[in-house]
Amino acid sequence: MRSINLKQHKALVGGLENLKELLASCENNLENDQDKQAIEKGLAQLVSTYQKYETLLTQISMMTVQYEDIHRRVRSKTLAPLLRSLKKKMEIDSPEYFLLRETLNGTKEL
Repeated sequence: MRSINLKQHKALVGGLENLKELLASCENNLENDQDKQAIEKGLAQLVSTYQKYETLLTQISMMTVQYEDIHRRVRSKTLAPLLRSLKKKMEIDSPEYFLLRETLNGTKEL
C-alpha cells in the first residue's frame, strides 16, 4: 500500500483549477460546458477522497498509539509476571521449562 503524495495531489488540483479558469475564459459552447462539469466533478472527488484519506490516517495513527500502549501493558503487567512465576515452579530438566525459557526470551524482544 502506498501513501497519497500531497505534492502530486496539490499539483493535480491546481492544474484542474487552472484548466477550469481557462475554459471559463473561452467562448461558451456545449463541449466547454461538458469539460467544465467533468473538471468540477473530478475536483470534488479528489478533494473529498483526500479529506477522507487524511481522516483515516489520523484515526490509524491514534489506533497505533493505543495498540502500542495496550501491548506494552499486557506484556509487562500480565505476560512477564506469569511466565516468571511459572519458571520458578518448574523443574529445570523438563521440556516445559525449555519451552517456557524460549517463550521468555521471545518476549524480551517484543
